[in-house]
Amino acid sequence: MKEKIFAGIDLAWTENNETGICLINGNGEIIFSQSGVYSNNDIVRLFLNSEITDKKEVCIGIDAPLIFPEDSQEYRNAERDLKRTKINGFHISSFQVSKEYMKRAYKGSRGEDIAGYLVKKHKKFSYTDRIFTHSHEVVETFPTGITAGIFPEIFPAGYKLKGKISDSLKGYAVLYEKIKIFEEKKIISGFAKNFELPENNLKRKEYKKFEDKIDAFLCAFGLFLVYKNLASELYFGDTKKGLIFLPLKQ
Repeated sequence: MKEKIFAGIDLAWTENNETGICLINGNGEIIFSQSGVYSNNDIVRLFLNSEITDKKEVCIGIDAPLIFPEDSQEYRNAERDLKRTKINGFHISSFQVSKEYMKRAYKGSRGEDIAGYLVKKHKKFSYTDRIFTHSHEVVETFPTGITAGIFPEIFPAGYKLKGKISDSLKGYAVLYEKIKIFEEKKIISGFAKNFELPENNLKRKEYKKFEDKIDAFLCAFGLFLVYKNLASELYFGDTKKGLIFLPLKQ
């Protein structure tokens, strides 16, 4: 059996901003965790032409819209379906978008471009409405929904940089302790080393870069937990007009 890689990408809306990328192997080891300015080509190369993913089965979870309806002005149902469903008692909102909106606001949709190249042009990867049914897969997910699915007892976690950085640091400290339990149980490894608690004097820009890494980890972690039968799967929408995957704790 080929080695498995679970990849998480917290994709920036444009190539000028920082994107977080995390890779976890089949043993639960974090083998790559970075936040930086990555072009679409940089990301594609990581999964098609790099030693770290070569000769391995890869499942990628991307925090960005990957699939849109054919009508560019039609809004996706995935976000609507998600909002109507309670996840561990919580209603989760995700910004509903159309292809036309993405063109107007960001001059395109990076997630669609990257996933489309991997699936349609290179034809190595597949869109999926049930993960781990292909050797190479790409699926849309997002960290807020993942924290509701896996850590409902601390949701909304509060680590996102919205107000005071001190509040975000307190929120992350709680999330850190929850995730560290998986490392203490030897389910994952390398978490404390890669995601140790930041210093209190961290600047906002530095914390935002750190937050991107955390979000990428959560995207990969959600896939890993399902693969290890430690979480079940939830899907919203479909692979024709847009689909979102979230893990749900067992």
